[in-house]
Amino acid sequence: MFTLSFAFKTSNRDTSNYLRHFLSINHKEKSMRKITPEEKFKNARAKKVLSAPVIDMERLLYDSKENEKLYEALVNAGFLYLSNHGIDKNLIQEIKRVSAEFYHLPASKRKELEDFKGNLIHDGSAFSLSPFAKSIEKDANIDIEYVDSLFYKYIGEITNLALRLVSFFEIALGLEKGRLLNRVEPHGVQNALCYERTPPKKWGVPGHYDNGFLTILMQDDAGGLQAMSKDEWFSIPPVKDTFVVNFGNMLEHISYGVVTATWHNVRNTSAPLRWSWPTFFGKWFLHIFY
Repeated sequence: MFTLSFAFKTSNRDTSNYLRHFLSINHKEKSMRKITPEEKFKNARAKKVLSAPVIDMERLLYDSKENEKLYEALVNAGFLYLSNHGIDKNLIQEIKRVSAEFYHLPASKRKELEDFKGNLIHDGSAFSLSPFAKSIEKDANIDIEYVDSLFYKYIGEITNLALRLVSFFEIALGLEKGRLLNRVEPHGVQNALCYERTPPKKWGVPGHYDNGFLTILMQDDAGGLQAMSKDEWFSIPPVKDTFVVNFGNMLEHISYGVVTATWHNVRNTSAPLRWSWPTFFGKWFLHIFY
């Protein structure tokens, strides 16, 4: 699995100002826990599609039925598709194109990146300013400053989207305005992940919960994302022009179990490569139901 990773945090929800780390680039097999035979058996039965609703962000503004669908996603499915999200399609395509450039780095440069230890930059610095990043730019013909600014813009737009979505969570869950938003300061990690084809008896990413508050996922057309519901694995196939949203353990915890965090995994058994761009939002906390 190839990973391109940024960490970010905002100050007082100001999405125009980030302290960021460029965390890592690697192309190594990650050490995963062993999977039980029972889990493998369940995975083999993943022939159904999870009933994850498609939520139209624009309709949430005026359609009570759309809010009812959001409520069902929060308390039952644990996943949803988000359409009419407002993220520029050209920006999305550029994120995909630039990520592939890193994947196709020369073998010598990729090895150097894999062996690199530690953060590439310091808090508050641009990734493009680090000497190590400059060496990538020189040897691999990649415009690092452009990559940095591109992901900077994407993270800002995704964070704004997350904040808007959380405001609709308040409505769907019957909370007073600001009950969630006034208690959050988004911190998170932005990844670009490339999974190579998974052998039939192996996993790309084994079953897990996301530990944070909320994950917003952009994915390609390869498929492979699966979620467990009622002791069965269900596919969550790509839906054009949508993001996939799932809820983490933190949101389930602070809602005292009202919101559902869903066990899920990734297996790419068909396409040569599967790309996904998850944005993990972590430090959204304080109990909201009391």
